[in-house]
Amino acid sequence: MTLFALPLVGGAGLGNGLFPWARAELFARSAKAPVLAPRWTRFRIGPYLRREPEKRRYGGFFRAAGHVRGISRLVIRARARHLPEGQPPQVYAEAQRSSLPSVVRFEGTADLFTPLLGEHDFIRDKLWDMTREPLRAAAMAYPVPFVALHVRRGDITRQGFSANDLTDVKQYTPLSWFKSMVSEVKQIASVRNLSIVVFTDGSAEELQELLVLEGVRLHDRRTAITDLWIMSQASLLFASGFSTFGMWASYLGGMPTLYAPGKLQQRVQAGRPGPVELEIGEGEAIPDAALLRVPGVRLS
Repeated sequence: MTLFALPLVGGAGLGNGLFPWARAELFARSAKAPVLAPRWTRFRIGPYLRREPEKRRYGGFFRAAGHVRGISRLVIRARARHLPEGQPPQVYAEAQRSSLPSVVRFEGTADLFTPLLGEHDFIRDKLWDMTREPLRAAAMAYPVPFVALHVRRGDITRQGFSANDLTDVKQYTPLSWFKSMVSEVKQIASVRNLSIVVFTDGSAEELQELLVLEGVRLHDRRTAITDLWIMSQASLLFASGFSTFGMWASYLGGMPTLYAPGKLQQRVQAGRPGPVELEIGEGEAIPDAALLRVPGVRLS
């Protein structure tokens, strides 16, 4: 019986694409099965039509030494039986029904981080090792410590929603909440002098009323994976609701992560020591528990 794991990652944003990849890596570890290299490049017309800054083209980001690629990958996919994702014992039983190799396919977001909880170090190390060296170097060179504001905009505000409609979009967190959080940060001696960095897929014009605040600056956008690694180094993360990109930064970095009320889709740090993932309203004081990660961490 020969098993292979195949993550199907194309066609989604980086955050969503990382889920099938991560589940495939966990299955491969349990089943001692090689991973067929995922295809991260797939053209999508939507980001161009909406004039989003991030075009969601991730070719060139990754190369894992242990992944099967090239002609070998093509031959295996052509010859093998293809099985749906499942638990190793179930997959073993199905694979044993044939003498052909079996490829187990992993696709979609499934239960988001639920299958990944408690595997933070393993997933982080795998992702770091397969990120290409120049992109890792750019992340390592970023100055820490800092506070991160992740303000999701691009694919939301370019779909024709009115200002009133946006308040009902679960992926939208209003600027007033981020401004309130900046005000609260400025009242805390241990963090008031840290840089407050805005990570966004929106424009500077959309965020102008936030960017004019003292100590707040706009992140100079890099590749999506570099930005993810940079954001994962924040001492404190104020996250946009229902953004898997921001959730991945929290998952990888383990920093205290705060959301606006009703915007915490899933807690991603279960299994880490002393996780802090909270919802906090405008004007509420930042709890002491959220200040445990100052002055910050450095990638290594």
